[in-house]
Amino acid sequence: MTRTDHIALTYQLEFDSAFHCGSGLARGLIHRAIVRDGAGYLHIPGSTIKGVLRENCEQIAQVCGLSVRDPHDETEALKLFSDSPNIVERIFGSRYQESPLFFDNAVMTDESKGFFDSPSQKQKYMFMQTETRIQTRVSRRTRTVKQGALYTSEFGAQFLLFKGKIHGCLTGISNELSELPGTYPLFLLIAGIRMTDRIGANRSTGMGRCSFSVQELQVNGTQENEPLKYCEDLESLVYYEIAREDQ
Repeated sequence: MTRTDHIALTYQLEFDSAFHCGSGLARGLIHRAIVRDGAGYLHIPGSTIKGVLRENCEQIAQVCGLSVRDPHDETEALKLFSDSPNIVERIFGSRYQESPLFFDNAVMTDESKGFFDSPSQKQKYMFMQTETRIQTRVSRRTRTVKQGALYTSEFGAQFLLFKGKIHGCLTGISNELSELPGTYPLFLLIAGIRMTDRIGANRSTGMGRCSFSVQELQVNGTQENEPLKYCEDLESLVYYEIAREDQ
């Protein structure tokens, strides 16, 4: 049975290494600056969270044998006009259909913000939020450093804690194989969160390692005390296409 649920999910993000979520702008002598909020504290853009989770959910869906469309393929995207959204598109939307969920920015917790205060002055040590590293670009053809490719990047300090929210409506097929409330897309979303272990740029060089955990989950106003149990029933996703055909 197809149903629509209101979802309110709060998560915590803790970085185990330095990380870079770029603003796309320079900052003084720094070529690649990291994003900050209006008060000057680091934050993780909701668009970054959404992109990482979509990538993870696509991988999980493919492992379970579910159909996944490339969101950047125009030909595939046009099929939405004659076909219903697949399980990933029901969470994250597509080129022609916006996501039913809102991915808020992950903001630094008050505990982490307190690291940069002194007893007499708030935000006295804000400069300690980041470190600056000199980087180069390497030519894949010659395996040597490219000429004129020396630049500086800002990285957020490790062990900082952030909290964020994902909320909105999810429409999908009820997972009758589980006692937990919600549709198949909700099971996939929580699995994607659980799978996340790196966020931001320079992930291939060890940056952005993190722990991403669900702190609170409400489905239609009812709080679920053990949201990780959704991952225990993840194997039920392999029956999604069968349930979809029966609709």
